[in-house]
Amino acid sequence: MKLWQRMSLLTVLIILALGCYGVGFTSEATGLMVLGVIFESAFWFGLLRIDEPSANKAE
Repeated sequence: MKLWQRMSLLTVLIILALGCYGVGFTSEATGLMVLGVIFESAFWFGLLRIDEPSANKAE
């Protein structure tokens, strides 16, 4: 995945997580809080992922 695509996806994930947290806190919606945790987890796992060098780059 290209760097700009990865950064765009991470930005969308953190915005979705913050939005779910905000709405979940104000309306006490547990489902939105759980969804926020899922989006935030996806953000952190995507941010901390290390790219493996592919075999095609050696050619």
